[in-house]
Amino acid sequence: MATAQVEADLANHGLTTSPDFRAVNLDRVIQVVLLQDHEASESDADDTAETSSPNIGELGEESVDIGLTLDNLFPHRMSLVSVAPTATFEEAITAMELNDYSQVAVLANSHTLYGSVSWESIAAAKHRDPGASFGDAIDRRARDRVFDYDTRLLDVLSTLQQHGFIFVRDDQRKISGIVTAADVVRKYDETATPFFLIGEIDQELRHLIVNTFDEETVRQACGGAHLSFKSLETMTMAQYQAVLNNANCWEQLGWPLSRGLFIERLDEIRRIRNNVMHFNPDPVRASEMAKLRNFLRLIQAYRG
Repeated sequence: MATAQVEADLANHGLTTSPDFRAVNLDRVIQVVLLQDHEASESDADDTAETSSPNIGELGEESVDIGLTLDNLFPHRMSLVSVAPTATFEEAITAMELNDYSQVAVLANSHTLYGSVSWESIAAAKHRDPGASFGDAIDRRARDRVFDYDTRLLDVLSTLQQHGFIFVRDDQRKISGIVTAADVVRKYDETATPFFLIGEIDQELRHLIVNTFDEETVRQACGGAHLSFKSLETMTMAQYQAVLNNANCWEQLGWPLSRGLFIERLDEIRRIRNNVMHFNPDPVRASEMAKLRNFLRLIQAYRG
């Protein structure tokens, strides 16, 4: 596994990365630092942080494949929207309206979360007392919902379900972002939708081949592409490609389309499929999603 190899090479030279390269997206800028300096800086980190969570380095060698982390859920080009404890209702409401947020952080400083303000907390404060001050709407319990950037998403799902949002602390111990339940839904949609589309494409191609060619024709086409063949029920994407790229099979199919362009796109679909099925943590690009959708639409349209 490439991740394990990189980790081993760094460790052999007394190096590590900040932030942990295993816990962030590929577009993050990281630093290669001396392991002893990194450990010292972590031990000197802000002791006033309200909530601690296990970081990747503490989870041991069995946890190299860490899956989705909180860092994976928000783009780092976006800065945290916050207000000061001395802000006004107008400032907090404007900040939420401008960014289409349901809540904003209340920061004493970049490392210290004072609390949060939301539409819900404002409504509750005003309901209790129409003359309530801004401080009355600050939910200080939010300070108990600060998690490190490399915390596994699965470890905070119950907190998100109960409270709707949590705060994230980056590798410099700064409060760097908010993760909401909506962010989780979006991320799982990004992750799951390609699986569903690839599954539909696989079913459509298998149905097409099973209903168009006999088993011996498929076997010969696969053999011509130097691929083994067991049965129609266990065919792979590469075998679909071999059959449909066979000139005789394409002629028998009778679709008035360019075989070359069709197979070129099918090969792209196969590569996307391999990337998805190997659980690459980075989302499938929008252009790749469009290729999956359009290819599925084309097969369904011509299969009839």
